[in-house]
Amino acid sequence: MMRQLVFVIDGIIPTLHKTDYTKKQAKNIDKQLVQLYVDWNKMYIYSRKDKFTESDLKTFKSLIIIWAKGFKKLFSSYSVSQLQLPKFHSWVYHIISSITEYGAVNNFTTETYETLHKEYVKNPYQMSNKRDASSQMLRTVSRDALNNHRLVSIIYNITNWCYV
Repeated sequence: MMRQLVFVIDGIIPTLHKTDYTKKQAKNIDKQLVQLYVDWNKMYIYSRKDKFTESDLKTFKSLIIIWAKGFKKLFSSYSVSQLQLPKFHSWVYHIISSITEYGAVNNFTTETYETLHKEYVKNPYQMSNKRDASSQMLRTVSRDALNNHRLVSIIYNITNWCYV
């Protein structure tokens, strides 16, 4: 699918986007976008390896740098934060050391931490009145944990009672 998508985005700016760009500028941006996508694919496919040697890590780092430079060049003018994005920073500056320390990135996931953040930080904050939010959040999380413990105890007692 990745190879076919290059042909879908090729010509997308001059064809679909009504801008102040001249045809030549639009084609140039379009070329950069296609090249950026090709660079991303090379880097992404390389990141899916199960094992990395030192030479693999050097090649991977160069692919990351090529992609990151193109990405910044193309999108920084559209970004309010000048692309100060945590995942971008992590990918560019920390992925090689993470692979060296922990192995391939195939098994990396943030799903667990994102779920925990939502359950223990985001939802309690939204339930607070935003004044002294930390203590309100702590009380909410403690209350929920106590209620869950009580519920588990009740269910445990009921299931044990059924088998007596």
